[in-house]
Amino acid sequence: MSALSSTVLPPSIILTNSEAHLFSFLSKVAESALESASTTTPIVLRVAGGWVRDKVLGLDSDDIDIALDTISGVAFAELCCSYLTSTSTSTSASSPLSTPASPNTQQQDKKKKPKFATIQSNPSQSKHLETATMNLFNYSIDFTNLRTETYSDSTGRIPQISFGTPEEDASRRDFTVNSLFYNITTSSLEDYTSGISDLKSGIIRTPLSPKLTFLDDPLRVLRGIRFSSRFNFTLSPSLITSIKDPEVRLALSTKVSKERVGKELSGCFKTPESGYQAFKLLTSLNLDEVIFTCPTGLTLSSSILPHVSRYVTVSSVSVRLLLMSSILLPNGRDVFEELQKNGRTYKSRSKVHYCVRDGIKWKSNDANDVQMLVEGVDEAVGLLKGEGRLEGGMFLRKFKELWRTGLALGAVKILDGGGEVEGMYEETVERIQGYNLEGCWKAKPLVDGKGLQEVLELGKGPEVGKWMKKVVEFMLVNEKGTKEECVEWLKKCKEQDMLEDEDGDIKV
Repeated sequence: MSALSSTVLPPSIILTNSEAHLFSFLSKVAESALESASTTTPIVLRVAGGWVRDKVLGLDSDDIDIALDTISGVAFAELCCSYLTSTSTSTSASSPLSTPASPNTQQQDKKKKPKFATIQSNPSQSKHLETATMNLFNYSIDFTNLRTETYSDSTGRIPQISFGTPEEDASRRDFTVNSLFYNITTSSLEDYTSGISDLKSGIIRTPLSPKLTFLDDPLRVLRGIRFSSRFNFTLSPSLITSIKDPEVRLALSTKVSKERVGKELSGCFKTPESGYQAFKLLTSLNLDEVIFTCPTGLTLSSSILPHVSRYVTVSSVSVRLLLMSSILLPNGRDVFEELQKNGRTYKSRSKVHYCVRDGIKWKSNDANDVQMLVEGVDEAVGLLKGEGRLEGGMFLRKFKELWRTGLALGAVKILDGGGEVEGMYEETVERIQGYNLEGCWKAKPLVDGKGLQEVLELGKGPEVGKWMKKVVEFMLVNEKGTKEECVEWLKKCKEQDMLEDEDGDIKV
């Protein structure tokens, strides 16, 4: 998606039936509150931010944030619950609480009580507003009040939050393209920061000073990169200057939780292409040095990223894991000594694993996968250069569903070293498919551990693992081999197994 191609914008937002139904319900709640004297001032409802932006761009969106002018988000959520309880809506077939799929589901819905969750404000993590979140008509809705901020301390860093006007609230938002409102009460589009003009021009710009906006919430630096890469928009020059500001970079590394950073990075991968563009932008602004960390330091390879472009659209390649593995590739099997929870002992830990799991708080499986890809890259290089069926099978059994991603990383490493890979990846995939190795990691061994102990007269322990590897080798080399043939081969291997005695003599 790019900037608006037409210079003429639609005169109004076009709602889907479900959106119109939701907004009608919210309007009834607001009207009911006034009639029941729950509030003495009419409540004006506005949809803020991403939903409005996407609707103007002609995109579908279920990211609905409601901004309220005279009441807090929590108070309005309470009104929604009261309204649901006092009417038959919550027990009707069109319940806002869910969409019944069967009579049984409808019976369950009748027992449901309307409820909402409260997300507390946390200024230390740049979360300044208390938010109520509630599920209505299969939408997850966030309710907050319009806000303005004043700074009373000498540093000008501790904001005093209070109810604000739409203009004040829009000016405190991250970017002009996200500062648009859809006024539910008047069914009109409201633009206080030239957001529509910036959508036309395809530019990411802040309503206020970029530095002030970023220091208010440093995560906005990454949000700007996400929106730029998603919509193919350009970052404004003043915004880029502020991103490079040491004070902003320090705030990003110290004021924002790792979980929020990791979630924002994951959000960049709306498509593989947008994820790739986001990482290119990150590294061009040297933000990789800020967000990818390890207690004893990391070596990052931003120069390798252009080579990844070859594999962004390749089927079954995880671009997200490929990019992380590429940028962390120089660290290989490097470890550091990590202090354990007991505060006394240390244990070796992979730098790559730490960066992914603790540095950006991605899932443990992601950290394990990136570590495996980085540490196994030389195996991928060997396979790309022509190793046979056995090596290919062992590679697939190790990398499993990520074997294509592993091959792509191997090709990226060859390219980064100045080598040529023209056709290598495609030929290797074709060779592996010709070997019929796809899914070989799912195959059960022809002989299990207990069977090995019996037929080879083995004891317990590592020796069983050694011979289990032989079983796998037999299966990979002999696609149609039987259990009996495998046992016979194992026995011959054992007879020929040469072991060194204490004197260094060889005995068979």
